[in-house]
Amino acid sequence: MGGWPELRYFYYAWALSSLKFSEYFEDLTLFTDKEGKYILVDQLKLPYTKVFVELDQLNTYSPKLWAIGKLYTYSRQTTPFIHADGDFIPFRKFSKQFLQGNLLVQSKESGLDKFYLPILNSVKSSFRDIPEEIKNPVTKEAESANLGIVGGHNIDFFRNYSRKAFDFIDKNADRLDAIQVGEFNCIAEQYLFYQMAMKRNLDVKFLLPLVSPSFAELIRFHMIPNLSSYIHIIGSYKQDTMVLRSLERTLRRFYPTIYDRINSLMGFSSDASTLDFSKERYLETIRKKSIHTLRFRLSRKYDIQFKQSHSNTVILRYTDKQTNITQEITMQKIHRDILEFNKERSKSLSQILDFVASKYMMRSNRIKMGESILSFLLNQWYNRDILEISIR
Repeated sequence: MGGWPELRYFYYAWALSSLKFSEYFEDLTLFTDKEGKYILVDQLKLPYTKVFVELDQLNTYSPKLWAIGKLYTYSRQTTPFIHADGDFIPFRKFSKQFLQGNLLVQSKESGLDKFYLPILNSVKSSFRDIPEEIKNPVTKEAESANLGIVGGHNIDFFRNYSRKAFDFIDKNADRLDAIQVGEFNCIAEQYLFYQMAMKRNLDVKFLLPLVSPSFAELIRFHMIPNLSSYIHIIGSYKQDTMVLRSLERTLRRFYPTIYDRINSLMGFSSDASTLDFSKERYLETIRKKSIHTLRFRLSRKYDIQFKQSHSNTVILRYTDKQTNITQEITMQKIHRDILEFNKERSKSLSQILDFVASKYMMRSNRIKMGESILSFLLNQWYNRDILEISIR
């Protein structure tokens, strides 16, 4: 199920992705197999303008090679294009400047040595006929690109790149059992793409220039649409209950008919009650230029206590004063301190930043630190309800 705990979440993400892209692009093309066409087009009736049922011919490849369909799709393009993963969801148009790029991708990947280096070492020790770009990278060895979205105008590059990727896979098909095939997909697709582009001194445009190794910036449903514009439910975030809840709520809010179709197809009975989307509507009113007017205070609905967990973490226990229901979450000490700082009186983001910088002697980029702390605050308000928001 591609890392999802239930198949319905796979379809929630795929549907929301395609429906949002259809708002920004007139042409929406699907490359799929017979089963995909039956479900996505015939049953769910997603808004594709063209459908190519061609991926069944790839069934001879290991099902663990999830990137093989993407590589095939890249090879079939003859005009400028954008390819999007089914778990990449846009909430804003791409800029014209970005769309004019010869090569464009979601983001650069760096600081992921613990992921890339082990699989690279396995490939180099187990495979034969390894592309020169992988054997001798021209950048830092663990530097790559995330192809949550990928495309551009340089069709010749994509033709050569996809051919080289298929040759790489085909020549080592009998050696896949010697490596972690899941991780290898990122080598054959993302790493090879980036190293080929860098070796040829080609310009690569990044939709999101700065993304942390945790990819936390890509799952901020609690900041869309104005403070965060793109969602990519990558890796372990597919198992995150808050992310799954936000995904389901977003699809149900904007496309209730499709939401119901998926649940019917999956035999899932959703809660028939009317959901309260007041927080989502409030988020739509927040602009970057108005952040300074927001005030945060620890919620008065709960009795809140903290207790030490490990050296760098604490457990927050909050009990609803009316229902007497208690919940617990583990958080970093810095987040505990931020919440306690907002316990008696509401504080602005600027005041919170000053407090954190002073207490922790931080000299990091104030804008970047502000984005991270604002995300934490809005997350506690949106998902946990343990903060209150007011406007000065």
